[in-house]
Amino acid sequence: MPRIAVLYLATLAASLAAAGEAVKPAPKKKAEPKLTRLEVWADRIQYHGKRNAFEFTGKVTVIREDMRVDCERMDGEIDPKTRRITKVRATGGVKMVSVGKIRRTGSDERPAIGKPPQDAWHATCGKAEYDLAAGRLIMSGKTKEGRPRLRRGDGYGEADRIVFIPDEGYYELLGSPIIHGAMETGPVRPPAKPATATPAGDR
Repeated sequence: MPRIAVLYLATLAASLAAAGEAVKPAPKKKAEPKLTRLEVWADRIQYHGKRNAFEFTGKVTVIREDMRVDCERMDGEIDPKTRRITKVRATGGVKMVSVGKIRRTGSDERPAIGKPPQDAWHATCGKAEYDLAAGRLIMSGKTKEGRPRLRRGDGYGEADRIVFIPDEGYYELLGSPIIHGAMETGPVRPPAKPATATPAGDR
């Protein structure tokens, strides 16, 4: 039975460390980023206190806000002073997608995910490195399907290395890049709200 952990990126170390240990916040030099919910499913979840690092292995699924990542292994580094995650690495058949509505099952099983938004981002690669401070994702390494690939709508791009900034929807294809069809930049648009009927008396 895979384990599940519901964590927060800004407090991951405290969540996995011994309960009750106080963590002092870092002095504010600029506006603090909001806490980001991080949900993890894996065969094994480890926190290495001395190395300020964590590791998820075996059928890993991670959901961060509107992005889902599936891979065989994910590890990362934590700043010992601020206790914030600084870098994350995913390896082994990495698949990423901008998710739509997530249907909770009320159990520890991975949630069912509804149809992704029409302009959702889809990505596959052998290795993905995420620098949280820069908000930058670097994809490299081949999968069974070939080189790293980033897809949106009917278009997709592939290259030896892809630099992607998910929050901005910005990308760079480096190393023999190929683009098929149109793949616009920009963040994923929220689904349109259904129009409300106007009462006959108000027309």
